[in-house]
This record gives sequence, C-alpha cells and structure tokens, in this order.
Amino acid sequence: MAALAFLAVLAPAPGVRAAGLLSAGSVAVLDANSSQRTTFTNNERITFQQRVFNGVASTGRVVFTFNVLGPSGSSVFQIAGNSAPGSVGNAATQLSGFPVSKFYSGPGVYTLQASAALDGQVVTQQATFVVSSPNILLLYPPNGAQDIADVPVTFRWVSSGGSTYRVTVGDNPSFYNSLFTQDVAGGDASLSYPVNPPDARQKLSAGQIYYWKVEAFDGVGLQIGASASPFSFTVQTSALSRDMAVVDLVVEGGKDAAGNLPFKVTVKNQGGSAPANVVLRFSVGGVPAVGTPVTMAMIAAGDSRDYSFSAPMIAGLNQNLAIACIEFSDDNLANNCKTLMVNQSAQDAGATDFGGNMTPDQIWRSIQLLLGQQGVDLSEYNLVGMEGQLSPEELRALLDSIRGGSADISLSGPPTAGTPATASDAPAVPTETAAARAARTATGSGEAGPNAAAENVEFAPAGRDWSGVSAPLAPKASGLLIGDEKTWKKVWKQISSERVPDMDFKQHMVIGIFAGRGETRDHAEIEAVEMSLSGLVVRYKFVNYATFNTIKPVRADVPYRIRIIPRTIVPVNFEQAAEKEEAPDRMKPKEKN
Repeated sequence: MAALAFLAVLAPAPGVRAAGLLSAGSVAVLDANSSQRTTFTNNERITFQQRVFNGVASTGRVVFTFNVLGPSGSSVFQIAGNSAPGSVGNAATQLSGFPVSKFYSGPGVYTLQASAALDGQVVTQQATFVVSSPNILLLYPPNGAQDIADVPVTFRWVSSGGSTYRVTVGDNPSFYNSLFTQDVAGGDASLSYPVNPPDARQKLSAGQIYYWKVEAFDGVGLQIGASASPFSFTVQTSALSRDMAVVDLVVEGGKDAAGNLPFKVTVKNQGGSAPANVVLRFSVGGVPAVGTPVTMAMIAAGDSRDYSFSAPMIAGLNQNLAIACIEFSDDNLANNCKTLMVNQSAQDAGATDFGGNMTPDQIWRSIQLLLGQQGVDLSEYNLVGMEGQLSPEELRALLDSIRGGSADISLSGPPTAGTPATASDAPAVPTETAAARAARTATGSGEAGPNAAAENVEFAPAGRDWSGVSAPLAPKASGLLIGDEKTWKKVWKQISSERVPDMDFKQHMVIGIFAGRGETRDHAEIEAVEMSLSGLVVRYKFVNYATFNTIKPVRADVPYRIRIIPRTIVPVNFEQAAEKEEAPDRMKPKEKN
C-alpha cells in the first residue's frame, strides 16, 4: 500500500505578496533517495510532490490530486493526497515510495499532473519523466571482440534509471572470483579500465578471454537492472602499449683521476609507440650528475639506447645510491626507474679527491651529508658565508677541511620552512634539534654517538627487521623514519625491554610502521622499499587474521614492524596498501614438496 506523507502548512516567505486565492508553487518527481530525476525503470519506487501558495484565508481545505498520464496520453494512475487547511501560506503534500510497476504501461514519456483545489479554484502543475525497462545494452567492446588495442580499454553501455552502475570484469562467464569491479555515477555510461591496476592479477593480458557485465542500482542500493548476458573480448599484446623502461644501470670501469665513476644507463622502448623528447635523469647519492637531465630523441618501438654519465661518490659514505629515472607517463610506471647501490672501500674514500670535478651544488650537497653524519643537520639551515660568497675552489677547500676535521661550523638564523622527509602523521617522538646537535658536537658533551663505542662493536646489518606488538605511538597508523641514535633508543624502549641494538647511523637508517591507537590489526608488513621518481617509497600494510568471530576487540597493544635500510638523502615516503584479511600461518594449508 502506498505511503502518503503530509507536509505541514508553512508561513508565507517574507516579501511574498498574495495574488488571488491559489497559486502554483512547485511539482517534483523524486527517486527512493529523495533525489529529483527524469528517468526511471519500471521496478523502482517513485515519489510525487507538489506545493501551492494560498493568498486568501478560507474555512475550506486544499484538496490535492495526483494524476499520471502514460505515453499514449491516457490516465494510468490517479490518487488523492492529504488535504491541507485553507489558511494563508504554503501547503504541500507528497506520495512517497510508490512502485512504478503499479502504473507502468510500457516504455516512454509519462506526465505527472498535480492539482490543488480550494473553494472551487483549481491549480494544476505538471512534470514529465521517462520510464523504461531495466535492460542494459552493452555497446563496447562488442561481444566477441578480439585483439583490442585501446589503452585504456573503455567500456560503454546504454541504460536509464540507475542511480549508479556497476561494471564487473572477469576471466570466466560466471564471474567467479572476478578480476575487477567498480561503480560509476548514474549520469555516466562509460568506464575506463585502469592501465596500471594495483593487483598484478588485474592486468589485462593477450591471449586471455575476458568477460564484462553492467548492473544498475537505485538510490538506496537495490539492484534494478542488469545486462542480459556478459560480453567477451581479448586485448592485443603489450608490445602495442606505451612502455619506456630503464633496463640497465651499471658501472663501466674504475674511477678517473678526478675520482669520478663512469656509469652506463640503458633505456629501451618496450611499447609499440615511438615517443620523443622523453627526459632521463641520473643522480648519485641524491646529487644530479653533470649533464643531466637528458632529453632523449625519438626511440622506435623495440629499440634501446645507452647513455653515459660520470659522477663522483659522496664523500664519507661507503655506499652511494645511483638512480636513473625517465619521466614518462606510460602503461608500466614500475620500470621507469632503476637503482644501483655502489660500494667504495674506506681506503678509496680517503685517497680520492671527491671535490675535484664536482659542481658547486654537488659540493654543497656533500657538505650537508658529511655534517649530517657528524650530527649536524643542515637540511633546514644556510651555512654562514655560503650564499654566493665562495668560489668553486673555496667550496672544494671547505669540503676538504670538513673531511679533515679542521673546519669550525656555526649555524645562524631560524630554520627555513618545511621539515625533513617523514611519513605523514608520524608519531610524536622527541628529536634533537640541529642546533643542539651542533653544540654537542662542538663541546663534546651529551650522549655518545653511534660510533663512539669500541671498534669491535657488531652493528645490526641492513635488512634486519623486528615485528611484534607494543603500545601505540600515535592515534593513527603511520610510518616513522629514524636517522639518529637518540630517537632510535627512545623508540626501541617503547617496543622492547631488551638491550638496544647497536646501529651505524652513518651507513644505515631505520624505517618503522605502527598501527594506530584503538585499532584491531593483527600484523604489520613492509611489502616493498623501492625507488620512484619522487624518492624512496616504503609500501606497507596491516593484516587482520580471519576468525570465526567477526567482531575483534580493541587491544591495548598494536602491531609494528621496523627495518634497517641503507642510509639515503633522497625523500622517504610511506604508502599504506589496503588492509587484508587472511588466515594466520598456523591455519594455512601446507604446500606439498
């Protein structure tokens, strides 16, 4: 039975002047979500609404009527709404949640005639809307299409009446364990498949038959239509896509007289197009090499090209990270960069004049790095006398003095805007300021640094990690970058009662992820630590173990994971993947040998 709702009589709006007895206000056709629409399907519910204004008080009542005309123009539905007192002001009524199927006589244009009568005067308002069957017609890719070359593949269909449409893609016609599902707004009738989906299983491959379908839903999420049967299609090989890749990065020999190493970067066009003016950037230890960036000429499909660079190692580091990246938006961003960790012995580091062939910018970056290893953080400060007052020769002499320990360093002025690269919402762990570290280094006071211990101290190696549960460090899940001894000890004491592992912060740093306060995660994982165009990216996730109890209690302790990685001066960014639910190891089936 239809539900009739009466909206109370309202006082006239300020400034509205009554003209006559009744005057038209508004008429509306709404969906189940109370949104005004002009298209519907025959299995939805609909709402009719009308408003009028009464300018002269009357002892009678305003009588409302709804009349629906079908596509042929004849009346297919009529009902009286609740009446309202004849007092001066606005009056309204609506018929809510009425099934369209009660008056549906076929697809086409329908007309709502809404009338209001008072003391013999009748005011009629009308609105038109379209009603169609819920069938959805799939257009593209057509059924059975083979070797589609579109990048990206765009699905198109024809339908009406849905508030949202859901596109599903699978590798079988039953859509069991489907590959991809995404909703689009009702006003859209197309969807582009992601070129680089987050799950490798979702990547479309040549030779595989794929199936797609579309479903329609109303405003409250009820399904009101679906395509009759799925369509199938295949795609062309990846050789016809856009795929520029850095395929090799090597050191091609020993250092020259100036202490520079020769590098070779190989770029290959693994796609089918022939792009031009693609930019290649190369750096060592975060310092751009001389001659970079390079704007590459057109590379034909399948061809490769070698580029040579000469770059110095950053003084004071046993390991330098070389990075080659191409700036090109293609179908496989993962291979746009390649990294190489270059080792140098302490003997070479002391015997080589690293400043001999460096640009002023490279020397300044080396100075920042060297002083950072000594506990003086200059990332937010300007060195006195640095701003254009020193020649390249004087800068090289300054670098040699710092390396030899004969330079006096002073800091002046407030720190510049910005903070060192850390994860967003990082835990509020106290850190020593740059000025305090500089003062401690100059006076010899304060806590001993990580290398003040005896030479036979066995430092924790890169790659080692720890995981477990501890009290949360912050309200939300976050990543943490630790680059000094003092912060490392504070964090370690938070998570463990065991002895603090010895860390060589001249060569390494620590990354950590911690679940937030009040969360119910079971396990923390670092999925990958990889170089990107924006710097070093730490990808992590939290896992909830599947249990029979769907409600997990809030725990006082939350999971964490920390890992040692080689030290770098490039920005470090933390990216959280979607939370997973899986069985714990003890519940997983054992693999057969």
